[in-house]
Amino acid sequence: MAIYISIDESYAVYKLKGMDGVLKECAGRYTRDGRVITKKVAQEELKDGSFNAYQYDEDELIEAKERGSCIGVDWAVKIQKI
Repeated sequence: MAIYISIDESYAVYKLKGMDGVLKECAGRYTRDGRVITKKVAQEELKDGSFNAYQYDEDELIEAKERGSCIGVDWAVKIQKI
């Protein structure tokens, strides 16, 4: 069974309770390219071992979807599979 952790902007690390914990931690956040983080998206992103979740406002979300990312927006949390 995989172990998932969350790392926030201040680099505090939290253990998450499975995929449900990942989804709870990422609620209201998006991938770099503006996709809503669902179970399927999280599983895809975690194939590489980790992904960043972003907190976009409306304009930033539009830019992320059009360009694949939004310039000047830092990640809100990093999700890592151990």
